[in-house]
Amino acid sequence: MSDGQEKTTGQIGHSTASVEWGDMTQHKVDAYIVPEFTSEWSPRGVGGAVIRGGGSRGMEAYQKYIDANGDFDFGDVLLTPSGGGNAGYLLHIASVASGADNEFETIQTAVYNALQAAEKQGITSIVSPAPGTGVLGDLTGEQSARAVLSALHQHEQEGGAPIDFKVVIFRDPYSPEASEQDFAGYAKVINDKSYEYAEPEKGARGRDFGRWAAHMETETRLTQEYMENREGIEQKRAIDKVREKTAGHRIKARPDKVKKFGM
Repeated sequence: MSDGQEKTTGQIGHSTASVEWGDMTQHKVDAYIVPEFTSEWSPRGVGGAVIRGGGSRGMEAYQKYIDANGDFDFGDVLLTPSGGGNAGYLLHIASVASGADNEFETIQTAVYNALQAAEKQGITSIVSPAPGTGVLGDLTGEQSARAVLSALHQHEQEGGAPIDFKVVIFRDPYSPEASEQDFAGYAKVINDKSYEYAEPEKGARGRDFGRWAAHMETETRLTQEYMENREGIEQKRAIDKVREKTAGHRIKARPDKVKKFGM
């Protein structure tokens, strides 16, 4: 269990790795990691949160790429502009539903590829969920942490640019105990550094189909409502950002710049 902890942080080479509670789409960073299917976008779960956080066009770009070029292989990565929200880019990793026998290595490979793509783009801060622990995931939080952080460790070992890598765990109302275990797993691996000698392992989570059904119903409704009202929501967000930037700002009078009408 997380024992009331809200955040755990550690160093992996010159990079920082941390885990904390919250909504990842509230973090202002260079890029989000978004787990995806190989043959279609994932507008629920993390993808749904990114859509509702303003990144719907970045999510749609993943589907458009598939429509134009065909399916991805597990472990592949696509970097797209987010199109909005608190991250400039989305790192789509093809990892969802790769199966208990393959998911660890799939996520390890996908995150490593995402870090390579990030470095080429000059991305230095990334927020990720805990890949492989979602409603279709087969990894425990500890397994996910070893897969993800071993990729960051390899990136560092090869002289990769430093990354501020943050994993944000959502408190799942349908499975709070599982969320606690995911957080505790990441905190444990950050502290014991078992990512340094991680080897592929079979997923040990076990799927909860009751949780899956509850998520599908809620996520489908929320994402559909957002997409139906996207233009109005995005316009309001744009106005709110302008108001936030100009709050408390007063224009100073410049009499020398004032021209009187008719004179």
